[in-house]
Amino acid sequence: MVIDGGHWKPGFELVLPYTDYAICSNDFMPPSCHSSGDVVAYLKNLGIPHIAITHGSDPIEFYSNNGAGTVDVPTIQPIDTLGAGDIFHGAFCHFILRLPFPQALAEASEVAAQSCRSFGTRQWMAARQTHLSPSPSSLTGFAVT
Repeated sequence: MVIDGGHWKPGFELVLPYTDYAICSNDFMPPSCHSSGDVVAYLKNLGIPHIAITHGSDPIEFYSNNGAGTVDVPTIQPIDTLGAGDIFHGAFCHFILRLPFPQALAEASEVAAQSCRSFGTRQWMAARQTHLSPSPSSLTGFAVT
């Protein structure tokens, strides 16, 4: 199960123990958490194997049983960011079916960035590329153990 953790909402404590992938914004703060480090510790304590914290245009932090690191996000001049988070999560759900966790995050960030280059939540799809792929240098700090 994938959780889209934008902001903490009552009831998350009931579903988080069943979560495989927690993709949270930097604004997601469970009770007693005051930093992204606190959030990661909280989620790890629940046994969630794959955790990512997004930071808007800054790199995505990720943690998994196979390692931890960051994924750079594309640098763009956004026209409209409406729906970018939902597009990111939908793209992630598509890519995680065939790619390792950090690469799925990178691919999803490319799709979300593409969506921000157009006005509205659907116009970008008409101009999208048939395959979006991050450069290998966008994945840093990932170590397979």
